[in-house]
Amino acid sequence: MSATVLSFRQSVTQGSDQRALVVLFNTLARLANNRPTTAAAAIGIGHTTTKIRTNGTCPFMVDGVFASLASSDDFWTIGGTASAASQAAIFLLYCTAAGVASYAQVGPYAATSTLTHEQVCIQNLPALPDGKALLGALRVTTSSAQTFTPGSDAPGTGNTATYYDGGYAGYHKLLGSISGTAIEGVISAVVG
Repeated sequence: MSATVLSFRQSVTQGSDQRALVVLFNTLARLANNRPTTAAAAIGIGHTTTKIRTNGTCPFMVDGVFASLASSDDFWTIGGTASAASQAAIFLLYCTAAGVASYAQVGPYAATSTLTHEQVCIQNLPALPDGKALLGALRVTTSSAQTFTPGSDAPGTGNTATYYDGGYAGYHKLLGSISGTAIEGVISAVVG
């Protein structure tokens, strides 16, 4: 199932209301077809402290088809690029209908003169993939005296870790730290 429901002509300029509405509609269609349904995954730190788990059964949809994931300890094993001091990284936590875990790392990014490092990460979110539901996210932020190496360092130990459940509420909380950004920029960051 394609996640793009509407398209726009190339002549519709970026930043216009028409283009923003098409991007918004496609974002909502993609979130509606690839999301947790009735229960949040209750994302949290795994038994192995460098891994991530679900703390409850999570029914979800992938491309409009219902699936379910039982409570799973150490479900996601993250790796990737290390965060230096004063940086943030976001790990988007996906699952296929067959129960295969995957993730996408966004960042690490440092702050700019006008945006926090978390806001820079959020502006660089990748498009939501077909064939996977976003069950949650992990945001790891380091202070001026901290670093974080995914897969080696435990989230929340010597750094600040924030877990988000997937679906509309989780995306709302994750995107909630953006201020002063045009709606199309936010939505384009989410859906590409």
